[in-house]
Amino acid sequence: MAFCIRPGMRLLCGHIAPGHEVGLRREARHDGGDNYTGQRVNNGEGVAVISVDNQFALVARADGVKGWVNMRHLHVQAWPSATRCSRRHGPTPLSS
Repeated sequence: MAFCIRPGMRLLCGHIAPGHEVGLRREARHDGGDNYTGQRVNNGEGVAVISVDNQFALVARADGVKGWVNMRHLHVQAWPSATRCSRRHGPTPLSS
């Protein structure tokens, strides 16, 4: 079964190498250097997908910082049933 990343999804961001972060890009292209914004997403950090373009997704961190990441760094996460997922802040405990 194929998995399609779509705008509005909440996914985890992660780099294939342990301990590394994923750099946010200004544009949806593989160029490095000036294409990087200087902002990063931590391994395991939840992001909201805003848009997709070929191999890249425009994502937003919980603090609102946006940038393009290669889709290979986005992973599905099943949130525990005791949490709810907020587009803005990621998973939060359910209150009674």
